[in-house]
Amino acid sequence: MLALVSDIHANLEALQAVLAKVDELQPEQLVCLGDVVGYGASPVECIQEIRKRASVWIRGNHEHGILFYAQDFNPRAKAALDWTRKQIRSLESPGLRAEIWMALDATPEAASLQDGRILLVHGSPSDPIREYVLPRAASDPQKLARWFKDMGKHQICFLGHSHIPAVLFEDGGVFLPTEENPAVDVAGRRCIVNAGSVGQPRDGNTKACFVTLEGEGKVTFHRVAYDLKSAVDRIRAVPQLPESLAERLEMGR
Repeated sequence: MLALVSDIHANLEALQAVLAKVDELQPEQLVCLGDVVGYGASPVECIQEIRKRASVWIRGNHEHGILFYAQDFNPRAKAALDWTRKQIRSLESPGLRAEIWMALDATPEAASLQDGRILLVHGSPSDPIREYVLPRAASDPQKLARWFKDMGKHQICFLGHSHIPAVLFEDGGVFLPTEENPAVDVAGRRCIVNAGSVGQPRDGNTKACFVTLEGEGKVTFHRVAYDLKSAVDRIRAVPQLPESLAERLEMGR
């Protein structure tokens, strides 16, 4: 079994709950699809957890924004990244500061698993960092054709970024998971799997979301309840983090 998490966004409470569930499932490998930082109030703690637990950590647009620039981010996202950068720089241990910056810098834009069967990105196969993959793209043949062409010979592409869990198939089909119907068999079919978000779900469900792959193609989306109030309170305790970031968690939007 392969477990994949994405878009943690410095939400330690959500990450800890998800990791507890991952431990129950006992996958052979845990992968992070990017955006460990941004929005939330626990960036350093989340970075440290992912450094310890994930065998692969893909670069998201928020990691890219921390490393290089955040001018193309909206004001609330930029405010969170600016604050996050200061949190890392203010760490008392020079060694820890260096380790975190090196870990961020070492994140690849893409990676491949299982002898080239699986492609890992944050955004899309065509633009690994910034392009969004949303369920409505199932009705856009040109966009689908471009993405699947850019996947090369990979069968499955796992990604995040949009925070909306879904599976898009090369033939235009789409699977939208629910807690009542969380799994789909993708064996033998080329598809793009959006893992949803651990730390800031945007599909109307406030529970953290991650995905697993079993065998030849059983994809399962897992929803995990966590201490939402504590995560919200942490954000509200930081004056530099906009109130809207707390409100989004409460709404699952």
